[in-house]
Amino acid sequence: TGPSTLNNLAEIGTYQLEFFRLSQLTHDPVYHKAAQRVYDVILDRNVPKKGSIYSVAGLYPIFIDIKSGKFLSGKPNLGGGSDSFYEYLIKTWALSGFQLQRSLDLWKESMKGIKKYIVSRGSDKRMYMGIGDDDGLDSISDTFTCFFPGTLALASRLLNDNDTMVLAHDLLLSSYNTFARMPTHIGPENFGFLPDGDDDSDLLVSQRDEIKKYGFYLDRPYYLMRPEVIESIFYFYRITGDEKYADWIWEIWQGIKANCVVEGGFAGLRDVRLGRAGGLIGKQESFVFAETFKYLYLTFAEPNVISLDDFIFSTEGHPFKRSFSFNGTFSA
Repeated sequence: TGPSTLNNLAEIGTYQLEFFRLSQLTHDPVYHKAAQRVYDVILDRNVPKKGSIYSVAGLYPIFIDIKSGKFLSGKPNLGGGSDSFYEYLIKTWALSGFQLQRSLDLWKESMKGIKKYIVSRGSDKRMYMGIGDDDGLDSISDTFTCFFPGTLALASRLLNDNDTMVLAHDLLLSSYNTFARMPTHIGPENFGFLPDGDDDSDLLVSQRDEIKKYGFYLDRPYYLMRPEVIESIFYFYRITGDEKYADWIWEIWQGIKANCVVEGGFAGLRDVRLGRAGGLIGKQESFVFAETFKYLYLTFAEPNVISLDDFIFSTEGHPFKRSFSFNGTFSA
């Protein structure tokens, strides 16, 4: 049948920082133009239509046919397969010295949809991020979404927008809570919540019990040492200077040391409710050092070490200097 033409939103939308900087360094716009063409195609070949797979402007389905440029499936969310697409809108605008207006416009459009269809208050009164569009909300989330409070905090600082910071803090509390409520101080891969006012009759008894106990239920209880929760708390600590955020990260680090250390490295957990007793996952992903431990270290380093005033982090934790000037062209 030939090679697949299916790809996801994050895969096609996470070149913009890197290719923008490559064009700056080479004085050749071809790289930047290639990355920006993603937006050209998405906007030109998909029109939001109520009741369709793409129903809300700025909330993009996960899967796309790279040959036709059409969205195929996957309800919009901020988790795996979508996350860094939205992250790179605001970060590319910042890296360009605030010159790439379309990136900011797309960010603002997405934020309208996110606030209306993705963010929801749970039965525990915390704010969560689900999967949603005008067809309704699926109240399930994953640890990937937990990058978003930190990105919102950064956006609040860049835009001098306190309302965004308030939302960021609300979402940070639910993200951190998935770690804080576990006896290991380590959170699950996926979790679900009950929207405030909803009936819980469709949930399993075990899910209802966990919601009463934790405020959420564990959908996939394993832990692979992903960075997103630590990353967001790091942003809050750097931006606010409030020591409680450093204390939160230190608590998580103690949980990692107690449960994940093995000879020669670190292992994941099969069940964060049980810790080592529930079994280890015998692999150490590259993001453990590239991101998780980097944000851990930077939390306790001096604020001028890779300062947020001077650098923008890629989705993989690589710092890009913001001091490169950009006047709208890439000429030498």
